[in-house]
Amino acid sequence: MCLVSPQEFLKKEFSKESAPSEHTIRRWIDQGILPGKQIGKLYYVDHTAFSANGNPLVEKILRNA
Repeated sequence: MCLVSPQEFLKKEFSKESAPSEHTIRRWIDQGILPGKQIGKLYYVDHTAFSANGNPLVEKILRNA
């Protein structure tokens, strides 16, 4: 599991023109749309799970790791 801040996630995955707001990232984590977690008041995106999305074998291996 590789947890990154919403800011880091936005830099890695979106261009400035297409990036959602950090509020949207936090809402997606709360709704289970984006893999991640809240620790205290801070939010983190699980970049490993996000990158593996769509590959059932990789997802199964990561869940069991």
